[in-house]
Amino acid sequence: MSHMSTDKLLPILEGRFDHHSARAIFKNALAHTGLKHKTHLEAADVDAICRWLDRHHDRTETIQERMRHLVVHKNADAQRSNPDPDRVAAFETLLAALPSVHEEPEPTEEAVLDPTMTLEPLPEPQSVPVTVVLRGVPTEPGDHVRLCGDLEGLGAWDPEASVVCHPDAESGHWHTSLNLPEGQTAHFKAVIISPDNDPRWEDVANRKVEVMADTQAALDITWDQD
Repeated sequence: MSHMSTDKLLPILEGRFDHHSARAIFKNALAHTGLKHKTHLEAADVDAICRWLDRHHDRTETIQERMRHLVVHKNADAQRSNPDPDRVAAFETLLAALPSVHEEPEPTEEAVLDPTMTLEPLPEPQSVPVTVVLRGVPTEPGDHVRLCGDLEGLGAWDPEASVVCHPDAESGHWHTSLNLPEGQTAHFKAVIISPDNDPRWEDVANRKVEVMADTQAALDITWDQD
């Protein structure tokens, strides 16, 4: 059982009464609760003092609460400093039953690999050819046009690594052919690269094409138009 010194309660009373009155009230409380000769108080003793204060003095609710709060925290601190030996013993038993972190686990039958077994390589992803025609590109002399997108085959949004388009002298359109991985969804835009390597992106939301297996895709798009 943890205890608290009686002198810890006197400063709480002095928060409600003057120094001399607090000492007199505290002395009477100890005498009338049979605690006059105790130097250390338990939680039950503090409850008895609080009940006596409630009967004989007005507006002591706050100091009663502070007294009870103090003894509760003292008891909690004492329990942390002096843990229950039964709980300590149970915890130590539990730790002893756990395997050591340095012990190697026994290999299970599923974990043992046959060294003669040959692992089949993963199949290479299939690629799908895609043809793109780009109309109405406002190029200037010396400009060139590229398709740039999120997939690696489209440059991963790096214009310098993107796909080059070729001009058609008769129509003025730009066109290119590329191979994209099957089952992927490609997001891309057209971009004009100036002679100074300054990129000018078309002003539309990212274009999208779903790359389907065994399907030859042909995209006919117009600059700055969805």
